[in-house]
Order: sequence, then structure tokens, then C-alpha cells
Amino acid sequence: MAVASNLLSLTIKNADGTTTPVEISVGDIISIVVNSSDATDSDIKYVDNHRKIKNITVNETTTAIKALDGDLIDLTLTSDSSTITVNAEKVKNVWVSGSGSKVKYDEEGAAWNYLTVTQTPTQVQALVNTASSITAPVGTAGTDVTAVETGNGKDIITTLTFNSAELTIAGAAAEAVGHLAYTFPAGVHFHEVTDMNINLQGGGTVDADTPDVGVGSVIGTGAVSVLSGTATFEDYITGQTATDVSGTAIPATTVATAGALTGISINTASDVKTLHLNVADTWAGADTITVTGTIVVKWSVLR
Repeated sequence: MAVASNLLSLTIKNADGTTTPVEISVGDIISIVVNSSDATDSDIKYVDNHRKIKNITVNETTTAIKALDGDLIDLTLTSDSSTITVNAEKVKNVWVSGSGSKVKYDEEGAAWNYLTVTQTPTQVQALVNTASSITAPVGTAGTDVTAVETGNGKDIITTLTFNSAELTIAGAAAEAVGHLAYTFPAGVHFHEVTDMNINLQGGGTVDADTPDVGVGSVIGTGAVSVLSGTATFEDYITGQTATDVSGTAIPATTVATAGALTGISINTASDVKTLHLNVADTWAGADTITVTGTIVVKWSVLR
């Protein structure tokens, strides 16, 4: 979801007319509707610390609350054309209902809720997808790499697409080369899964080579024909033997090669923050390799 503060600062409207400050975790909000007795207020349904469904009335309008949290989407009820604001993360199923659709959303262990809305399934999907997009990049993509990130700003999936990035092979010798794909932000994060689906296309000289291809925190370099001699050349994905350098896909999915919850998967403030596509071989000769495809990483910001 869109990057936002983990807590929303709101104001409860008490029955005696007084107000009380309250902070609610954005992930705990289920839905928001305009208060029936006062259109300037909102009724919020949320999950408390004991996983109980709670309802409160706050002074803020639904528009004001949406401005604080990009995870919320507006849906229009078919019954009376009123608007209900729902946490996009809670939407589980959408299917056609007349000219609109029926939306099923989760109440965190309580009864499932169903809304019949005027938006079509395509329109609901577009609203959810927009809410799921992080508006500001969390990390930094490398040259000739595009990063698309989804999540809540804490739990993140980063898709890195290689846009004909180039690897230069110096000559007929053992050599490791690499390309910077992504730089993580400063701080501490937990790296859960890395997925690679890469295509390598040579310029004619190395097309029949079968290099070792992996993902590492340090860029591949040196007179080596495999990546395994330096652990950090392949600490995210261990070296995979490519079928060729003629565009055949090289897929792999794994936790960090040191193992889950060990090594690079627990990235502290002092650890290397970069992620590289690395390739090594005893090459047939000098050439330029064009890289396309994706690396997808699932990770969480701890602090």
C-alpha cells in the first residue's frame, strides 16, 4: 500500500460533546462511513489489540482520513448510492453483480462482509491496485533498471525490471561481471525471498556460453569462472548455470543462500545495502551481453 505513517492521529467524538485524541494503526482499519447524524464526522470500524471489532465516531471526515492513509478506497453502494471507504488490503473477492459488482472483504476473523457496489470488477481492481502502489520509491534502482514497489511501506515487494542493461566481457578468459540492480534504504530490514527470471543475449561471440548467474550483495568481479568462490557474489541467489547466452530464461527463487533469518537475510544498519545481478564464465571472447527480465524481492523494513 501507499507509504503512510503506521498510526493515524484522529479525534474521538464523545457522547457528552468532548473529544479524545486517538491513534489507530492504518492496517487495523476495516471500513469508514459518514456518520448518519453528522456529515462532518465518520464512523470507523477497526480491529483493536485484542483482535476485537470496534466502532468509534471521530471528528474527521472520510476525505480527511483518506488523505492520511493511501490504503483506503471509496466504493459506492448500489442500494442508496452512499459511499463506504474500505481498506484495500481487506478486499478478498470481487465478482459481477448486474452492471456493478459484489465485493467481499475481511473483518479480521469476524463475519465476512459483502457489499454490492456500482463499480465494475475492473474499476474495483484499479482502485485496489492504485492503493497498493507505493507512491515514493523506498530504495533506488540501478541504471537501466526500473523498480515498481507495492506494500505498506513496511512490508514491501520490489520488482526490478532490466531494460536492456549491458554486461561487458573483456575477452577470452575467466571473468566475473555484474550490474547494480537496487540499493536498499539505510536502516535494518529482513529480506525474505528473492526471485530471478533473467534473459541474457550475447552479441554473437558468447551466445553458446553457459555462465554461472546469481544475485549478490557485492558486484561480481575478478578472474573467476564461477561465483561460488566469493560468497557475497551470490548471497541472495546462488549461481545458476545458464543454458546459453541466446535469450533462454534463467529462473530461480530462494531465500538468502545463507538460510532464512541468517546472513544477508537479516540486513543490519552496517551491512551492504546493494543487490547485483552477477555472471561468471570462462568466456569465448570479448562481447557485450544485454540483460532483460526481472528480479523480485520480498522484504520488510524493521527500522
